[in-house]
Amino acid sequence: MRTGKFVQLLLAALMVLPCTQPALASTLDEMRARDRRNKPEAELAAWTAFAPAALEDAATNAAQRAEIHMRLAIALYHAKNYANGWAEAQLAEKDAALPAAYQSELAAYQTLLLIDLNRLDDAKVYGAKALALARAHAGEDSAEVALPYDSLAMLEYAKGDYIEAARLMCISSDRAQKHLPPTDSRVASSMLACGIFRYNLDDDDAWEIMRQAATIAYANLPRESSVVAMALNGSGGALMQLGRYAEAEEIIRREIDVERAVYGDNSINVYYPLSLLARLLELQGKLEASETVFRQGVEFIHRAGGEGSNPELRGNSWVNLGLVLEKRGDFAGALAVQQTALGELRAHLKPDHESIAQAERHLARLMSLLGRNAEALPLGESAVAKLGVALGALHRTTLGARLDYARMLDRAGRTELAFTQAEAAARILEERQLDLASKRSDMVFLSQVATRGFSDFAYIALRAGKLEDAVRAAQLASMSELTLVNAELNARAEGAEKGLSALIDQLRKARSAQRNLQTELAQAEGSGTGDPLAIGTRLKAQLAEIATLNQKITAQFPKHATLGRPNPVSLSAIQNRLTANQALIIPLSLNDRTATIAITATGVFWGEGEGSNRDIASFVNRIRASIDYARSMPDPANAPFDGAAAFALYEAVLPPDLRANIHSKTEWLFPASGPISSIPPSLLLSRLPKKNERFADQAWLIRSHAVSIISDFSPSRVAVATRSTSEFAGIGAPLLVAQDLPELPTARAELLAMSSALGSAGNKVLTGAEASETAVKAFDFAPYSVVAFATHGLTSGERNGVSEPALVLSVMPDDNGVEDGVLTATEIAQMTIPADWVILSACNSGAGLNASAPTYSGLARAFRLAGARSFLLSHWPVRDDVAARLTVQSVKGSAAGLTKPEALRLAMMDLIRDRNTSGSAHPAIWAPFILIED
Repeated sequence: MRTGKFVQLLLAALMVLPCTQPALASTLDEMRARDRRNKPEAELAAWTAFAPAALEDAATNAAQRAEIHMRLAIALYHAKNYANGWAEAQLAEKDAALPAAYQSELAAYQTLLLIDLNRLDDAKVYGAKALALARAHAGEDSAEVALPYDSLAMLEYAKGDYIEAARLMCISSDRAQKHLPPTDSRVASSMLACGIFRYNLDDDDAWEIMRQAATIAYANLPRESSVVAMALNGSGGALMQLGRYAEAEEIIRREIDVERAVYGDNSINVYYPLSLLARLLELQGKLEASETVFRQGVEFIHRAGGEGSNPELRGNSWVNLGLVLEKRGDFAGALAVQQTALGELRAHLKPDHESIAQAERHLARLMSLLGRNAEALPLGESAVAKLGVALGALHRTTLGARLDYARMLDRAGRTELAFTQAEAAARILEERQLDLASKRSDMVFLSQVATRGFSDFAYIALRAGKLEDAVRAAQLASMSELTLVNAELNARAEGAEKGLSALIDQLRKARSAQRNLQTELAQAEGSGTGDPLAIGTRLKAQLAEIATLNQKITAQFPKHATLGRPNPVSLSAIQNRLTANQALIIPLSLNDRTATIAITATGVFWGEGEGSNRDIASFVNRIRASIDYARSMPDPANAPFDGAAAFALYEAVLPPDLRANIHSKTEWLFPASGPISSIPPSLLLSRLPKKNERFADQAWLIRSHAVSIISDFSPSRVAVATRSTSEFAGIGAPLLVAQDLPELPTARAELLAMSSALGSAGNKVLTGAEASETAVKAFDFAPYSVVAFATHGLTSGERNGVSEPALVLSVMPDDNGVEDGVLTATEIAQMTIPADWVILSACNSGAGLNASAPTYSGLARAFRLAGARSFLLSHWPVRDDVAARLTVQSVKGSAAGLTKPEALRLAMMDLIRDRNTSGSAHPAIWAPFILIED
């Protein structure tokens, strides 16, 4: 009897150690029932222990021997021992003894083995054979064809035809879902693969497929299984697409743990999530950590297998490392790495392969940045053409490559052609992104790829003299979550006029609940605790409710979906909403410079500043570090401040030729997102501090200009409530005995002082026991034009069980555990608070939804959804006495007829000049608050 070389070696080993030979109690039927995809090394060990004796047993017939060889080949495949797997598969095929029921399965695995042995032409033959055998044995509409379609999909993917690969994989998924029980791991795995393939093709519906597959996996498979690892990968990738990077990071870290548990530390399966983790770190701005992990990935994948194995992964590991080096400003290092990547990919893949096109794109961009335009342009043009074929003309990656190529043309002095190329790509990208944003209420707007692309187009349009196009692109680059909220509010307002208020309010609350469930699910998946199946089931029901509500609303009000889609507005529309004293300033952070557009009621101006996106990020980080250090000091007056960074940022964002056109405008407005959105512009310095100059005497921007944040560029369609008086509702100074937080001794006095400043008989102040979560949720905010919260603000993760920004309120004994005294952003978004001005005298109330989310995506978004029009928020924790002073003086100034930005400016200046308040002139003390207006 002939056996494969692998089995012969095992037989020799067993003969040396006969005492370790297992009894033949394990029958072939029992072996068939094992899960071949779970813990491949364990499965291989089981089959290699079973096969030798079974093959030598005289009672084993030819058909059984062929089946054993086949199943050993399958075990070797899943353990990634492809050469020995192919040898066993050949033995299974020999003499045509394998029963007909298994022949298509064998041919499908032979296809998969040949793919990994890089014998794609042979794989094509076996793939076609597998499908023909399955159709002949069971028919096209059967479970048996699922695996052949799977193998053919993997073949097309290896060849670089991702569109055909996705089509075939989704057919495989369809057959598995229809004909296999959900307890069969193939149902979830093929469904996940279909979703992942469609995700790679930029299909916005891919997330829903992966979510459904994950629910099946969690319900029917062990938590530490290969298919659950796939589910985690799909969930993490979907969250990354939505811009929810911190949540995605936790899930991918969990996937790495599962992959290691299933496959071992050195399995290539660990490489995939390791690479995705590095990408997520990069997207969160953690570039040093990202580079470290990418370098680990390069070492890992080049250690796995010999020269020429895994060529696409090996080459792409260099591409990824080059991208983060470029982002860190190491152009020379990035260039060398991308050249290595392209060389390795070209040595093993076909010239039109998508991975080669990607490497060409990134290498061309680097050459262009280094002034090597003659080399860059043909390489960039080649990349665009190849990506268009491999991924399709509408794929975001293709569009990004087209915008990269347009920048190359512009750098080469061909600006008109650059504009033509960029305009077409930007228009398609705009439609894709805005359609996605209107459909996905859990999206953090916008993706970094889109933001960079729109910034590049805006700059090219400026250089081409196309101001209208530049302003439109700049709006897209600067859109924030508040933009999405404003679009939803506008649709809600017009829907109310059609008599649909109740339905639209139900939709608002359902979307808020969906967002909360999505956060809960991400936490459960990332931690490996909780019940992701139960949460996923609730999420499915919530999505069904949203779909039903949308159908009902659309049936009565077809324009609702269109109105809920955020859209840029014309230059004239922006100018019409600006007063004679205002200038709107939109910085564009590019990878080789900074460009800024300034719009006034009568003109449009732009200028270029020195400093790339890396420089801008560095200046912002240095300023934040100065603030954090000062806040940690007993007396901030003695803490240094990085005035050099504050001045450099001022010069980069507001270059001299631009300032000359807007200096006379007394109020400067900035967008709610963009390169400097995480700091208040008021602390920028218009000149370098002199040696030993006091903080009180330095040239802060707030000295000459009031500053505010604009939440949207378009005029609001939401009606302003007509009130005869500015009635005030103040909530705060909660009972904190059970909250393990410091008391707020001035909070009550602060609220009373604001109430007194507004002087209305209808004012209401809730403090102490009255400021309970139950009471606040039941409170009718409709009569109040000004609402203030003076309490602790919590950021995501600051406290156990708090996964989003929140305000601390009192917990009362009669709540019976229903409320926890923490009013979360999700809960706020479901309330109705139609105030003209919400003042959040709370710590870090301007923070994002989580650590990686954009500024203002937390409480600001929640209060805006609740109906509030403008907000006073803080960028970092505010000292109790300072919060009281700034908020009260701002309210008093506004009540006296000042604009809100000017009232805040004067309150800040008064604090800066006050020598009797400890550290008052340091920006850590006077600068935390920022005003956001609609």
